[in-house]
Amino acid sequence: MDKQLKPSIELHESGSNDENLELVEFKPIQVQAESSTSVVNKIPANRTNDDPKDKKLLRKLDLHIIPAMTLLYLICFLDRVNIGQAKLNGLTTTLNLSSIQYNNCLSAFFVTYILFEIPSNLILKKLRPSRWIPLIMTAWGVATTFIGRVDSYAGLFICRIILGAAESGFFPGINFYLSSWYKRREISWRVSILFSAVSLAGTFGGILAYTINLMHGIWGQEGWRWIFYIEGSVTVIIGALSFLFISDFPSDRPKFLTENECDRVIVRLRTDAGPGASEHFSWSQVGSAFLDWKLYVWSLCGLTITVPILSLNFFSPTIIANLGFANYQAQLLTAPPYAFAFITTMTTAYFSDKYARR
Repeated sequence: MDKQLKPSIELHESGSNDENLELVEFKPIQVQAESSTSVVNKIPANRTNDDPKDKKLLRKLDLHIIPAMTLLYLICFLDRVNIGQAKLNGLTTTLNLSSIQYNNCLSAFFVTYILFEIPSNLILKKLRPSRWIPLIMTAWGVATTFIGRVDSYAGLFICRIILGAAESGFFPGINFYLSSWYKRREISWRVSILFSAVSLAGTFGGILAYTINLMHGIWGQEGWRWIFYIEGSVTVIIGALSFLFISDFPSDRPKFLTENECDRVIVRLRTDAGPGASEHFSWSQVGSAFLDWKLYVWSLCGLTITVPILSLNFFSPTIIANLGFANYQAQLLTAPPYAFAFITTMTTAYFSDKYARR
C-alpha cells in the first residue's frame, strides 16, 4: 500500500533576527511497501543450474528430498509385489487358492489403484504432502500387515483392494511433489532415482523373503505370513516417522531452506513455466488433459512397458522355480536382473539430463 506524506513547512533559522528567517518546504514523497512477491520478482532469474549458487541449492534439495522419497517408493513397491515371494513360500497352499483366485487378488490391487489415483492427488494438494503421503503410507502398511493374518480368499482379496487404494496416490503424488521443487529439465534424473527403487526392491525382495522365510514355525506362523508381518510393520513405522521429515512446498518456507533460497526456488519454477505450488485447481485443467492426444500416446507406451515388468515382478519366483530350482534358489535368482536394471536406469537417466535428450 502506498502512503503519502502531507506537505509541511518549517522555519529555518539562519541568523538571530526574525527577518533572516526563511521558509523551507518539504516536498511530498512516496513510500511503497513491497510484497514478498515483488521481492521475489527482482531476483535474477536468468541463471541456470550451472550457476554455482543454483548448484548449491540443488544439492541441498537433493539431500533433503530425494533419499527420503526413494526410500518410501522402495517400500511402496516392495509391499506391492511381495505377494509373489509369499506364493512361493506357500501362500496359495495355505489359503487353498486356485490359479484364477490368485490372479484375481493380483488384479484387485490395480482396480482401486486406477480408481483412486486422481482423487488421491487432488487430496494431496488440499492436505499438503507432509500430511497426505505419511497418511497413505501408514494405511498401506496396515493393509500389508493384515495380509499376514488372512485365512481365506475373501480376506486376501479385500486386503489387496485396500492396498491398491492406499498406494494409488503415492507415485503420481511424488512426481507432482518433485515438479514443485525442480525445473522440468532437472526432474528426469531425480525420477530415475525413484524408479531405481523398483530395481532395488526386486534385488533385495527375493533375498529378504528368503531370509524372513527362515522364521517359519516361530509362534506357529508360516514363513509367508512373516513376510507381511515384518515388511508391513516397517512400513507403518516409517510412515509415522515421515510426518516429521517430509516438507511441503517452497512457498511454505520449509526450515531446511533460507528465505532467499525459497525465493530462488519459486523464481526458477516460474521462469521454467513449470507447475508451482501457487496454482489453483480447476476442472477445466482436467478436461484439457483428457483432450490432449499426447496423454493417450504416453499412456499406451506406459502400458506396454508396465505390463511385462509387473508380470515378472509377480511371477518370476514361480517361473524360476518351475525351471527346476529349489524355492530358496528361485528367490535368490530373482535378484541379478534387477541389479542390472538399476545400473541401466541410472546410466540412461544421467545421459538424458546431460544432453537434454528424451
